[in-house]
Amino acid sequence: MLVILSFLNGLYHGLGADHLMAITALASRGGSRREVSLMGLRFGLGHMGILVLLGVAGLLWNFTASAAWESRAEMLGGGLLILLGLWTLLEWLKGVGYIHSHRHIHEDSDHTHSHLHFHFKAGHPNEHVHPHLSALLGALFALSGLRSLLLSVFPILQARSMGWALLYILVFGTGIVISMTAYGFIAGSALSKARSRSGITLLLSATSITLGVYWIWLS
Repeated sequence: MLVILSFLNGLYHGLGADHLMAITALASRGGSRREVSLMGLRFGLGHMGILVLLGVAGLLWNFTASAAWESRAEMLGGGLLILLGLWTLLEWLKGVGYIHSHRHIHEDSDHTHSHLHFHFKAGHPNEHVHPHLSALLGALFALSGLRSLLLSVFPILQARSMGWALLYILVFGTGIVISMTAYGFIAGSALSKARSRSGITLLLSATSITLGVYWIWLS
């Protein structure tokens, strides 16, 4: 029963709003469903790796993350969401259009001046996310979940054994990887079928920035 509960907790943890937003923002850069699924897998593995590493260290050396640690980690997560949103916006601007100036001469005068114009391109480039970036982001987002993981593991350690506690962490991490990979596939499928990819990318950028600000405010 404990193994099932730890797996379900991992699935639930992997579907946190900040995790889903980060994966969706990365998925908006393009790629096939397979590529986006692999991106979700790498994000989940990076997330799991840090939680398992620090969770095992916490058990062996009997330490737990403080509330201040969790608050700072949540602020880091919010900052990362803002940066992801801004990065997505910049990539959108580079991908769908370009800005240049035109020189105009008015008929009623010899005065000339320039205007800036934004021109949309016909298509949106099919870009990809560097493999190491998704794993790194997954690892950084894991820092905010360490305290809750350790607080749930210590009672198991007191009631049973170190082996059960380690099994809980590993199964918990496996649930995280599965849920994040599955969501990456779903997000990739949805985005690949979207008619207006540019509009969705712009919306995701604004949503990521807004959620990041809200995350920091909650911290």
